[in-house]
Amino acid sequence: MKIAITGTSSGIGEELSNQLSKNHKVVNITRDSLDLCDINAVTKYNFIQVDMLINCAGTDQGGKISFVDQDTNTISNILNTNLLSPILLSQKALKTVLSAALIEAWALSSGLLQGYFSSLLCA
Repeated sequence: MKIAITGTSSGIGEELSNQLSKNHKVVNITRDSLDLCDINAVTKYNFIQVDMLINCAGTDQGGKISFVDQDTNTISNILNTNLLSPILLSQKALKTVLSAALIEAWALSSGLLQGYFSSLLCA
């Protein structure tokens, strides 16, 4: 099986890569090979055909700063890395194996907004 994994330079992504590479072909997507904060780079990324994509990359840029105190650039970087890039990479991965989308964009955006507002209630 050919598996692409983001965030393999450290943490869970690195360990998953180490374990899965024992029995599978693993494509490591690190910060050095693709900056997930840069949506233009993600959009242009030439995604090869894989059987599975595991999105492990993430950033907590800004650390424990309250949401209301975050600057717009930091929020944008967090959302690009933790939300938009995994969505775009998943779309690219699906295009290599499917001829039709499994989920409509409006349904995706609706579900994401619901999760976002739910998290604000828990804060």
